[in-house]
Amino acid sequence: MSVPRPKRFAEVALAVERRDDGALVLENKLQLGPYPATIIEPLRKWARQTPEAPFLTEGGGAKGAIGYAEFLRRAEDRADRILAMGCTPDRPLLILSQNSIEHAITAMAAMIVGVPVSPVSPTYGTAAPFERLGQLISILRPGGVYLGDPKSFARAIPAIKESGAGPIVSHRAEVGVLGLEAIAPASATDAKAARARVNADTVAKILFTSGSTGVPKGVVNTHRMMCSNQVALVQLWPFLEASPPVLVDWLPWSHTFGGNVCFNVALFHGGVMHIDDGKPTPALIGRTVENLKLNPPTVFFNVPAGIEALLPQFDADEAFAKTFFGHTQIIFVAAAALPQRARERLAAIALKATGRRPTLLAGWGSTETGPFATCVYFETESAANLGLPMPGTAIKMAPSEDKTALLVKGPNVTPGYWRNPQATRAAFDAEGFYNMGDAGRLLDAAAPEKGIAFDGRLSENFKLTSGAWVNVGMLRVALVDQLRPLCLDLVVAGENRDEIGVLLVPNFAHAAEIAGAAPEALCPESMAGCAFGEKIAAAIAEYNGRQSGSSTRVKHAAILPRAPDISRSEITDKGYINQRAMLTSYASLVEAMYAATADSDRALGIFRF
Repeated sequence: MSVPRPKRFAEVALAVERRDDGALVLENKLQLGPYPATIIEPLRKWARQTPEAPFLTEGGGAKGAIGYAEFLRRAEDRADRILAMGCTPDRPLLILSQNSIEHAITAMAAMIVGVPVSPVSPTYGTAAPFERLGQLISILRPGGVYLGDPKSFARAIPAIKESGAGPIVSHRAEVGVLGLEAIAPASATDAKAARARVNADTVAKILFTSGSTGVPKGVVNTHRMMCSNQVALVQLWPFLEASPPVLVDWLPWSHTFGGNVCFNVALFHGGVMHIDDGKPTPALIGRTVENLKLNPPTVFFNVPAGIEALLPQFDADEAFAKTFFGHTQIIFVAAAALPQRARERLAAIALKATGRRPTLLAGWGSTETGPFATCVYFETESAANLGLPMPGTAIKMAPSEDKTALLVKGPNVTPGYWRNPQATRAAFDAEGFYNMGDAGRLLDAAAPEKGIAFDGRLSENFKLTSGAWVNVGMLRVALVDQLRPLCLDLVVAGENRDEIGVLLVPNFAHAAEIAGAAPEALCPESMAGCAFGEKIAAAIAEYNGRQSGSSTRVKHAAILPRAPDISRSEITDKGYINQRAMLTSYASLVEAMYAATADSDRALGIFRF
């Protein structure tokens, strides 16, 4: 049965200030409403009002479920034990764990007593020799480390102990790991004082950036940032209050979207989050489908790779498509734009299943902005539309060489970086606007209310020797769309060179089908030398035929030998590729690609056009 769809969006009303220096300042005319002082307040609210209502489940409920009152009770008990460990506002709790009920309880427990939590990618606890984990510990200086599953991180435990990070704990005792229940709680006096100190400006989380330009930065996330962002969101999406939202979600809590949007949407509105133990990979997408069938979501957040992985599942199972699109009110695409072909295919599936096109939404922001700075809350056909400013948030569009930089100011913006005053000073302009490093443009200069379009990363864009600017973000999106399903992603090269080159991340499964070989037996040379390589060459040649200048035409390409590696910061947990890290990892391949002079280099997995 389809869920009724109430009025979903606020009215669009935009204030525009045009400055003499060419800058624009955009603000939502909808004033930001009052918001809770801390993230703990909505938890207490729902524990009182709907104590037995489910808050979190694992494995569709088969592995566990917990209601609001029980969650609060366990978090309160664990809070005093975390305080007794030696964690303080200056000595955070590092969390190394997959998304789980125990992870959530531990994080909320720390925040109850004013201890910042820093969830980091679980991959850092499995990728020996654990250099990135050690780097984060040295920056964070934690008072303790929580392991969600000590057995999974057993090899990392000696390295953590040597780092001086404080006690290593889990929700149960394991070899070399303390059980939290065995730690005597802090005194009632200390516990009461710690709770009393927590306010809107208390540091709730420290989330690390990818470190694409060197050492990762710990982004301070306050309670004010998260709470104001959620209130602004529901002002634009009032349907969230119509009924408790249902989410099925895998996005990692070590990243701002999974941890600050998905989790908090359920928490703020008395909803339920079914923690998805699947992922958009061939091995795990089936598990996601099972979870979606068991608990159809009303609000669905995912990244492009996650949505594209579901398309063949919808095609193969009409009942699944009908249930999913019948319940889901909106689909929000995070991290990057959904390619146009995928959007069209998704719309066709939804129309066939329900007679309605899906409502696809997007937004723009970062770890430093809580994360929403802009949001789409109106119908739009443009995948590049980032929407308009959140209530209470000002967006400055300032000329920057051949682009327009996007800067942000509001209660959702970070006060700075953990133990890094130099990076903090560099991140803000003289007016206090945070410079995210992204470029944007108005979709319609005469009608700003139609939205802002993403126009690439300022730090990723570069000039060819001809002086022509290359918009890496837009070029990448167009090429990825052209090369599907042959390639999963690509890296754009060409800075200070005459021509553009690309490093291609092949779809090994698809290449194996074409080559008639096992995926593990493939290499760049074999892929380039068979029909798979011919299809790549034809697709790029077709793309080039539509281009008119050197800033968009591809002249060189090379197939990569492996997928991007998260332990090398080449890709995030959400699947967003780190262009600079990849160019560093494959510097020698880039040189070989540009040195190639003839099509005979196809034997090396290299193409010329």
